[in-house]
Amino acid sequence: MNYNIMAYGAVADGQTNCREAIQKAIDHCNENGGGRVVVPAGKYLSGTIILKSNVELHLENGAVLISSLKQEDIIDFARNVEDPNEDIGWEGGCFLCAFHEKNISITGEGTIYGQGDNVFYFGKSHSSWYYISGCCILDIAYGWMQTCDCRWSENF
Repeated sequence: MNYNIMAYGAVADGQTNCREAIQKAIDHCNENGGGRVVVPAGKYLSGTIILKSNVELHLENGAVLISSLKQEDIIDFARNVEDPNEDIGWEGGCFLCAFHEKNISITGEGTIYGQGDNVFYFGKSHSSWYYISGCCILDIAYGWMQTCDCRWSENF
C-alpha cells in the first residue's frame, strides 16, 4: 500500500518543515503492516525522520528531501534516544535514523539533500546524515545522496 506524504499535510515548497507529515505517513504505514511512503516531486524540508520496520521510503523523480539546519528540528540521539549499543560517538543528531528495525528501504530517483555543504567544517554544530543501529535487511540505493555530512554511521 502507498502512503503519499501530501495526504498527511506535507508542503512541497522547500521552506515549510514537513517532518510531522512525513513521520505520520511512516508511522501509519508501519502500524498497518508496512508498505511504501511516497515523496512526490517537489522540495520538502524536514527535521529528523525516524524510519520504521517494513517501510520503504520512496522518492519519486524530482523529489528533494532537505535536512533542516535548525538544531531544534534534529534529534540529538546522544541525549534523547536510549540505545543499548552506546556507540553513538558524536553530538548533533542526524537526519534519517532507525533503531532496531527490520526491512527498511530507501528507493527512487529523487534526492536526499543533507546540506553537508552548508555545515561541514564551517565552525557550526552539525548533524550526521543518518544513523542506523541494530537493524537488519536494510536496502539503501546510494545514487541519490547529495552533499551529505561525512560522518555517516551504520551499525547493523
